[in-house]
Amino acid sequence: MDISRDVVSDLWPLYKTGEASEATRQLVDRFLERDPEFASMLTRLETQQIEAATNAWDSNSTEAESLIRVKKALGRRDLLLGLAIFLSLLPFTVYKTSWGSGWLMNDQPIIAAMIAACAAYAWGAYMLLRRRLRSSKY
Repeated sequence: MDISRDVVSDLWPLYKTGEASEATRQLVDRFLERDPEFASMLTRLETQQIEAATNAWDSNSTEAESLIRVKKALGRRDLLLGLAIFLSLLPFTVYKTSWGSGWLMNDQPIIAAMIAACAAYAWGAYMLLRRRLRSSKY
């Protein structure tokens, strides 16, 4: 069976990652043994592609930094949303102690009010961050 350089070029990524079958690996090995110039060219091209990708990431450092900043901001936004929901529902919980049980809002109104104030702060921080993410600052 006679294969061309184009076929080997198509099979090269599978060969390099080890995903090719054993028969395909043997076929590519035999072809590269018969054509060492093409084998060195494939290796050289692979090295150049890795270097180009690395250089592209370095040259786009502002884009990379922006992406990292946005990912962190989205994580903070999600955390604030979860905290705001949790704190909003916490005053409506039922507690049980050795002397009885009750609603937190009815039996401990000061604690419930402090929790509600924290919830309002979390909601405000969430809305502010959400607005900043929708604007062009990120």
